Amino acid sequence: VTATFVPLTVAISDVTQIEGNSGTSTFNFTVSLNASTHRTVTVNYATLNGTAKAGSDYTARTGLVTFTADQLAKSVRIVVLGDTIKESNETFFVNLATPVGATFAKQQGKGTITNDD
Repeated sequence: VTATFVPLTVAISDVTQIEGNSGTSTFNFTVSLNASTHRTVTVNYATLNGTAKAGSDYTARTGLVTFTADQLAKSVRIVVLGDTIKESNETFFVNLATPVGATFAKQQGKGTITNDD
């Protein structure tokens, strides 16, 4: 029997969602591993402005995602602020950094706020 080693990688999804006219909505970015593991895997995340600005379009956030044994996916939730301003679609990013126990397959998730005004 020959064992095949599959390098463990972590990736983050992109999210496109309607902004809304008031209140808030949640953009759920999926952070995932490519294979199950018995180890704990961690990765830091932080939002980054694009054309969307923290404080007026979305709420900036940083944190740590921790995968325990056999977990394949976790959600990073970013709050987007609704408004009635006519504007172009806007983007922001969620960047992953400092992985422990894995390497990157996709390090940056793009959030696209679709204007509905």
